[in-house]
Amino acid sequence: MENELFRMYYLLDAGSNNDPRLRVAIEYLEFLGTDKLSAEQLKKELYKLGCDFSVFASTEQTYIMLEGLSENMEKAIVIMEDLLKYAKPDEDALRNLKDDILKKREDAKKDRYAIFYEGLMNYGKYGPISPFTNVLTNDVLQDISSEELVSIIRDFTTMNHIILYYGPKKEDELTAILKKHHQLPDQLNEVPASRIFTLQDVIKPTVYWTHYDMVQTDALFIMKAAKYDKNRIPAAELFSTFISTQVFRELREAQGLAYSTYAYYVTPQKSQDYDVIYGYVGTQADKQVESLSALKNILYNLPETEDGFKEARESLLKRIESQRIIKQSVLFNYLSAQKLGLDYDIRRDVYNQIQSLTLSDLLKFHAENIKNKKYNLVLIGNREKINFKDLARYGEVKEVSLDELFGYKRTE
Repeated sequence: MENELFRMYYLLDAGSNNDPRLRVAIEYLEFLGTDKLSAEQLKKELYKLGCDFSVFASTEQTYIMLEGLSENMEKAIVIMEDLLKYAKPDEDALRNLKDDILKKREDAKKDRYAIFYEGLMNYGKYGPISPFTNVLTNDVLQDISSEELVSIIRDFTTMNHIILYYGPKKEDELTAILKKHHQLPDQLNEVPASRIFTLQDVIKPTVYWTHYDMVQTDALFIMKAAKYDKNRIPAAELFSTFISTQVFRELREAQGLAYSTYAYYVTPQKSQDYDVIYGYVGTQADKQVESLSALKNILYNLPETEDGFKEARESLLKRIESQRIIKQSVLFNYLSAQKLGLDYDIRRDVYNQIQSLTLSDLLKFHAENIKNKKYNLVLIGNREKINFKDLARYGEVKEVSLDELFGYKRTE
């Protein structure tokens, strides 16, 4: 264990899908102290121990990470546990946090990549209500109180949670430290129920677009595929490697239509969710017509190239051979596998099975899972340069405002 360092995670299998306040509360924690130590003093004490803590929050997971010198881990845990139990509200810190969040939100609405890859992509997949828009509105954020957020922090370890540890300590030593300092109630509470977001079924293809003053046009085809099936993963991985190479070679190298282009068949992170197919092209606005047509053609009419197939298979095999899941990533990889109903690394199946797959198998996979799927198309570009007549060939064209995409000003 290099330099006798440790990392420990207090992990809650819940996020903003369960309670949009959770993300704000966990960020607030970084700016709080207790009656014994101010926030600044607390950080100094951890620094003296060669330790530190940070937080993370997503739609489905929240954690606090404590890390540093293993010899001082127990002292660091005492400080951390005290903070979680006795975090003291700080109105100045909360005001600054709110201002920071609001500033980031305004910046996001000016960020082309946030608009496209977060706003439009989620809109194309879920519609107006999505995990991305399931946030506190600006008005609700402004009204939230310190007491409300501190209550959520103090409840963190009273709910069902997991401790993840990576470090040099033996299991019995670690268990003894946790039993002594990480004291639990007689009965842990369940995490709040998660709001369920389901990929929308595409009955009629729709084009969702947003104006942005830019030279380039970015477009993404999105298709809802079949519900998760672990047996489909090996072929899906090989298909993604194959088709992404084909769209790159045709659109960028052969026809010179794209700055960037890719296509992927993506399997979900939870067993109850659905696979998704993406096809992207970033092109000059005056090449929109040719680029979209060429990309759609490859998505629906897979090139039958034996050499391309063999190259894709070899590339995927080499990638798996060179991948190393190490350190704390082993723990997170295990948890991810559990959410898919697996008790082993799925790469084993991918590596073993793709070696016997043929181009015919890939064409059959394409025919069964992609060829007859309807799509939504999302696009960002300058309204003065978008060819709307051409876009109408791909479905009903609808403009989506930034407020609709981001959900910060929606009416509750």
